[in-house]
Amino acid sequence: LWGFDVSHLDSHMGTLQLRPEFFDVYLDLAVEFELPIRLSGAATERLIGFPFRRLAAEEGVVFPDHFVYVQGGVGSRRAIEQAVTELRPGVTEVYVHPAVDTPELRALAPDWANRVDDHDLVTRDSALRAMLDRAGVVRIGYRPLRELQRAGG
Repeated sequence: LWGFDVSHLDSHMGTLQLRPEFFDVYLDLAVEFELPIRLSGAATERLIGFPFRRLAAEEGVVFPDHFVYVQGGVGSRRAIEQAVTELRPGVTEVYVHPAVDTPELRALAPDWANRVDDHDLVTRDSALRAMLDRAGVVRIGYRPLRELQRAGG
């Protein structure tokens, strides 16, 4: 309606996927607007004891097969490089917190240097790109997943 090309639904820090009463709204929106959703991995599902991945799949909602999360969420370089060597078939979402180095970032985030390094890793690091290419990784965003969902998944 406002001209945005919405590619997927997301909730900050997974808040809508961790409680059934919130997840229902998240899932209903995904179904209504035929949008894929960001979901944590199967380990999170087992940890909280709520089958959000199964419920989304039963509704035909598309989401990544695997989710790579770095403990603490920042300073991802080594963990991401390790994850590339362990990729499994399917779609894997890699979770990082990239940020541009600014005075505001330095004042706001004690982990600012790791966030700046994450930004460099995903935007400029030719070694990571070469590693992904050697591993046969095809980089995508959420639009191909949206098109898959709208085509009947």
